[in-house]
Amino acid sequence: ENDFALSLIYSRLVHHIDNKNIENILLISENLLNLRQYKLTIENYNNIPDNHIMFKDAEIGRANALFYQGEEENSIDVLKALVKNNPNDIELQTTLGNSLRRSERFLEASIIYNEAILLIEKKGLKSWFEFYAKGICNERLGNWEIAEIDFRKALAMEPNQPSLLNYFGYSLVEKGIHLEEALELIRRAVRGQPNDGYITDSLGWALYRLGKYSEAVTHMERATELMPLDPIINDHLGDVYWAVERHTEAEFQWRRALSFDPEEKDAERIYKKLDIGLDAVLISETE
Repeated sequence: ENDFALSLIYSRLVHHIDNKNIENILLISENLLNLRQYKLTIENYNNIPDNHIMFKDAEIGRANALFYQGEEENSIDVLKALVKNNPNDIELQTTLGNSLRRSERFLEASIIYNEAILLIEKKGLKSWFEFYAKGICNERLGNWEIAEIDFRKALAMEPNQPSLLNYFGYSLVEKGIHLEEALELIRRAVRGQPNDGYITDSLGWALYRLGKYSEAVTHMERATELMPLDPIINDHLGDVYWAVERHTEAEFQWRRALSFDPEEKDAERIYKKLDIGLDAVLISETE
């Protein structure tokens, strides 16, 4: 099922026999997308007539291909046109919101998610995801009070969703508020997805922020086993090692984190920790 090149060969043979088979045209496009042949993907999606029931799926696929090809604005324009022609389609509203959020256009995305929520409520339905996604946008925009309301509404509908539990819990940890609640949220997320490196990292980091350093070590080491090439997780393990006086191992982890190309601001902080130690860095950040 993951051999996209072989699947492409067979789907091309099917197209040679029956070039009107829409499901097969979509399969060809999916294979091309997975093979990162974005230009060919876009051309192939154009073979779906705009009056066909699968046209919406084709346009969503074309928008994804445009995004991966680096044409973010064109990708969003495709989805905006779909929404304009289908204003009551909740899936399209949410898809557009996701695309805007992916492009870090958080204010626009939050507006679209809100419109999707209004449609959902108008139809008497419930959906946690739109509140969760809108919460992420508001958190990134610095509107924490609104974001917290969004996250709690999502939790009321889906109390055991690991991604939601983790994001909300980690956000609380980063803000240094409701830390015991944050820890419980993240523990629930880990129980739901025990092999997710990012969620396990969140648990270790929450324990670290609560001063439970020895307990944090076990979970942070597990996170690096699950995601060994992630710079943030390796950096976090370094901080935890430093907190339990394992300074040599901490410096090793920080250097390891630097080898995985962290963001510039994170790299600068790691170099500073290697130069003067984590304690001095933390003191300088509070002055």
